[in-house]
Amino acid sequence: MKLTNKRLGRPGVFVPDLIFWEHEWHWVFHGLAFGVPARSRTQRVWEPVLGPKLLVWKPESTRPRGFAELDEERVIEWNAKPECEKWRQVEYRDHIPEIPAEPRVWSLIKVATSSSQIRAAFELSSMWLNAGAHGRLYVDELRGNAEEFLACKKYRYPRSERPSSESKRVLHFARAMAGIMEGVGSVRAIDLIRLQEHGTPCGCVECEIKKC
Repeated sequence: MKLTNKRLGRPGVFVPDLIFWEHEWHWVFHGLAFGVPARSRTQRVWEPVLGPKLLVWKPESTRPRGFAELDEERVIEWNAKPECEKWRQVEYRDHIPEIPAEPRVWSLIKVATSSSQIRAAFELSSMWLNAGAHGRLYVDELRGNAEEFLACKKYRYPRSERPSSESKRVLHFARAMAGIMEGVGSVRAIDLIRLQEHGTPCGCVECEIKKC
């Protein structure tokens, strides 16, 4: 499966496409390294309001006087209301379970120097590098372009063992894979995203993180 964007040529690159893939791959690598904690989600939906309806009464002898006429009046009034008054907004809360990290797989990706080690990481992963587990078929592009991915470790790769360096490695790998997805190379994509104008709302992962 090759998802390169044929609109891109060597003279120019559509950077928003790179940023799109940067976000997608940041989710994968961040999940490998840190996982996703359990959380609650609130959803607001519009539901129809149950209006009055004509009742089916018992035989005439047992029906209360005037109730049939009252039902008819209520239905007529309801039908005359504008549509916006026949709907209401309802709030639902649901629980999203934790998605655990895969530290062994993440460690393999970090130390990998060959395609075979990248393939070994895929064999070990049950979630984050398993396309069938979450429907993100693009993760197989890492296995299919392992040599090009490994090239990013030779350029501006965060090698420090400080805790903050883990997040920098996640971002570095995400930018490299964005370049692979768009056919411009891992190293070139790292520079294109890093050196673009970040003063405006560029939408890149780093700027989004800083806003939080």
